Amino acid sequence: IRIGGLSKSQVEAELVRRLGEHFLFNPQVSVFVKEYRSRRIAVMGAVKEPGSYELLAPRTLLEVIAEAGGLADNAGRDLFVFGRAADGSISRRRVDLNRLLREGDANLNLLVREGEIIHVTVDKPFAVYLYGAVVAPGLVEASYSDGLTLLQAIARAGGPGQRAAVDRITIM
Repeated sequence: IRIGGLSKSQVEAELVRRLGEHFLFNPQVSVFVKEYRSRRIAVMGAVKEPGSYELLAPRTLLEVIAEAGGLADNAGRDLFVFGRAADGSISRRRVDLNRLLREGDANLNLLVREGEIIHVTVDKPFAVYLYGAVVAPGLVEASYSDGLTLLQAIARAGGPGQRAAVDRITIM
């Protein structure tokens, strides 16, 4: 009997079916797994406990992230799942973490397969300096995942000053 890829309960059901067809009346079957084949996945990037994890049963992205300690404080907006496609090529699936976690989009909570690598992007901060006719000249910080428009930067600097010529802004 081929049992590769079946769960313990599926193997028991198949044995009950086959034994009941020809040999026994109401067979009772218990299957004990002596050893699991090592099926691993890797979780890396902005999680609290990156590393390699056993995949003993079907798991979703949220379950794997939770096992890795959850997202780190510097987690970006995206998560990538790398694996092998049926033709042997490398596949890459992008998941928007905002939609998955904040909006609860269940379609993005993908099943993780053996050998896949889950990478949570790291969000990096950057700073720009505003000087000239703004209320509070100085450093304005943002992150790459959030981005920063010119209008947002001016607003974070307190807005344009009274003598600002907003039609002559220079970006260097």
